[in-house]
Amino acid sequence: MTDLRTCWVGFFGNKVGGNVEWHNNQTLDPDGNEIASNTIQRNLDCSHNAPPPQIGDSITEGRGPNTVLGRNTGQCPPVVIPD
Repeated sequence: MTDLRTCWVGFFGNKVGGNVEWHNNQTLDPDGNEIASNTIQRNLDCSHNAPPPQIGDSITEGRGPNTVLGRNTGQCPPVVIPD
């Protein structure tokens, strides 16, 4: 996801076989970039987003951290790293 301008954007509950890149996205909502409950087989990389991506209030809906099997870099929210 790159260069999106919107009120709010969420990325939830996805199973991604490769990388996820989240760059230069802007939302009007102060917690509008929400990334949670995804399983990402490779890397999650986030940069130049306003506001920075987070789990946000989606946690109240039973969503939690992302599981990332590779690297979690930049502004990305905290992740679960499997054993």
